[in-house]
Amino acid sequence: MSYAAHKRLAVFERRVSTVFAWMALAIPAQAQTHAYIVNTGSNSVSVIDTTSNTVVATVSVGGSPLEVAITPDGTRVYVTNGNDNTVSVVDAASNTVVATVRVGALPFGVAITPDGTRA
Repeated sequence: MSYAAHKRLAVFERRVSTVFAWMALAIPAQAQTHAYIVNTGSNSVSVIDTTSNTVVATVSVGGSPLEVAITPDGTRVYVTNGNDNTVSVVDAASNTVVATVRVGALPFGVAITPDGTRA
């Protein structure tokens, strides 16, 4: 299910009628080689190769990841972690967490400026 106005995609489980993951849609809309899916129950992000539709990496992040945002140049992925009150910064080339930033209670949304200088 796509929420084009919000620039994100929901992954929906029909058997239990619930959304279990959100995927950020990169802006501007251009061909991307990887998609980043939060796995709230396992405190991780799956990296999916969009050309083969296979999981190529799983990155451990903070507790209860909720949303992701990708820098316009595709080098960094920001993941909000609801239970930890943090944002994990993932290096997209190595698929490793390079920083963890403490933020306010229950961070939910994250956005990147068009020039990629601020999250």
